[in-house]
Amino acid sequence: MKINPEQFAIAVVNSSSPSLSVEDKLELYKNAFTLADEQHKTTSKQKQEENMKALGRLSKSIR
Repeated sequence: MKINPEQFAIAVVNSSSPSLSVEDKLELYKNAFTLADEQHKTTSKQKQEENMKALGRLSKSIR
């Protein structure tokens, strides 16, 4: 699943308590963005590795 870090962080802040201070909301945004960005990078790397393995199997099968 693809997660856009910016959109995710905005959604997290928008769904947070209205009583949070601006500073707390900024910290929440940064934490949510970082979490989503790390997940995106991990997922992208795993997908790339899977694609390389599939390409290797394909090239062996056509030899």
